[in-house]
Amino acid sequence: MTGVVQTIDIKADGSRLLIKLLSFEGYDRALPVFIRVTMSGLRQFEAGPKIKANVRILPPPDLVRPGGYDFALDAYFKKIGAFGSLLGEPETFTKNETLSFRFDSVAMIDRFRNHLATRIANAIGEQAGAVSAALITGKRGMISEETNEYLRLAGIYHVVSISGLHMVLVAGMIFFLIRLFIVLIPGLALRFNVKIWAAIGAMCGTIAYDIFAGTKVATERSFFMTLALFGAILVGRTVLSMRNLVVAAFIIIAMDPENLLGPSFQMSFAAVAALIAAYERVPHQTMQKD
Repeated sequence: MTGVVQTIDIKADGSRLLIKLLSFEGYDRALPVFIRVTMSGLRQFEAGPKIKANVRILPPPDLVRPGGYDFALDAYFKKIGAFGSLLGEPETFTKNETLSFRFDSVAMIDRFRNHLATRIANAIGEQAGAVSAALITGKRGMISEETNEYLRLAGIYHVVSISGLHMVLVAGMIFFLIRLFIVLIPGLALRFNVKIWAAIGAMCGTIAYDIFAGTKVATERSFFMTLALFGAILVGRTVLSMRNLVVAAFIIIAMDPENLLGPSFQMSFAAVAALIAAYERVPHQTMQKD
C-alpha cells in the first residue's frame, strides 16, 4: 500500500492512522478513498507524509445486532473503505505530501493538536494528563481503557467528547472577556453597542475552536447552535428561542443528512428543545399571574 497520512490518533500502545490511498499492489478494482489502520510501537513521523507499507485490512464490519450501531454506515459517509493494521515499519518518502488545500489543512491542524495534547499530557502526567488533553484537544487516544471504564461507571464519559459544554464555555468566556475589556473604555462603551462586538469575537473564537477540535459530529452540532445564538444577538432577536434551534438543525441536516438517524443528534436536539420550551413557557405563566 502507498498512501498519505492525514491524521494520527496517539494511543498508549501505538497510533491509529487515517490514510488516503494512492495505490494498492495486486488490487485492480476501485480503491477506497481512506483506510484506517493501527500501528504498534513508536511512530517516527507526523500527519502529512507519503508512506509505503504492508497492511492487513478488512471491510468495515456489519451490524452486531439488529438496531445496534452501524459501523459500516458511519464508515461509508466518512469515505473509509477498510480497517486493519500495519505490518512492520512503514517506509516514508516525503515529510509533508501536498494533495489539496483541504487535505493539507487537516493534516496541519492534526499535527498541532497532537503537539498540544502530548505537551499537556506530559506536563500534568499519568491519566490526569491524558484526560486533560482530551478535554482541550479532543484527542482521547491516550486515555487508558481502565480510566474510560471509570468514567462510564461514573456517568461522565460524555465530558471527554468535545460538544456543547466545551463550546459554551469557550464562547462564553471569549464573549465575557471581550465585553469586559471594552466597557472599561468609557468612550467606546457609551457610544457603541459593544455587545455586538463581543458577539462577533465570540463567533470567531467558536469557529477557530471547532476547527481545532477536529469538527466531529457532536462538535459541529454545538458549533452551529452557538453561532445561531450569537447571530441572534447581532440582529437583535431573542437568543434562546426555538427558531435558533431549528436553524442550527437545518444547517446540520443540509451538511450531514446521515446524522438525522443518529441517537446523538436526536437526543441532543430533543433535550435542548425541551429546555427552550420550558424557558419560553415559565415567563409567560408568571406574567399571567401578575
